Amino acid sequence: MLNKEIYEYMNNLAPMLNLWVAIFFLITLMRIAISILKPSKKLVYGSALSELPGLPLTLLHTVCFIKAINVQDFISIVLFSWWGPGFIIIALLYIYIKFKKNRFNWKPLGLITSVACKLNYLLFIIIYFYFGCYEIITAFSIWIIHDQINLAWFADNADRTRRLTEDYWLVRVGYLAFLFLPIFITSFAYRFETLIFSLLLVIFWIFAMIKVIKNGYFKLRPSHEVFLRNIVYLSQK
Repeated sequence: MLNKEIYEYMNNLAPMLNLWVAIFFLITLMRIAISILKPSKKLVYGSALSELPGLPLTLLHTVCFIKAINVQDFISIVLFSWWGPGFIIIALLYIYIKFKKNRFNWKPLGLITSVACKLNYLLFIIIYFYFGCYEIITAFSIWIIHDQINLAWFADNADRTRRLTEDYWLVRVGYLAFLFLPIFITSFAYRFETLIFSLLLVIFWIFAMIKVIKNGYFKLRPSHEVFLRNIVYLSQK
């Protein structure tokens, strides 16, 4: 039996997660302004600015993983293990292999992570909807879309959007659609503020996608050597 309190715990922290991402969104806006006003100044997609916005969300999955163990909620243990301790283990393995400069065939693991992430996200969304935890659903989308804006603007990378035309995983449409949940949920915490933030993200996401398309990079797969998130493309040459 799923423990509702664990999911409500995540949901109650959604406003703080959104505020955290909003801080980085302001930094993103400043960087976009600089790139427009000073085209000669090359700004890149940095690891710190890319991973920090989602760090609290990732760490909370580990917290909920521990909570699930304490209440013996075995389904939640499995669900929260993937983006919680599972993510930490994969990240440490990746760092270790890069540090040691070892050769490693990531292709099988890349396929597993791709499928697991899709199913994990889908199951979480279904559970959160079931428990009426709408704020955390939108918080996921806020983090994802903000990251897509950064990827598109500073790395000419529209990978998540492009992959929709390859694997037809239509659940990705929810990344944008769930930003508009505050319109329909009258009890949504910080409803007006969240909706304004969401609308700004959508506007800048559209501009970022236009930029990638105009530069001719929309169909270009990202470099597999740059970020762990591109694990789906990692393979031994």
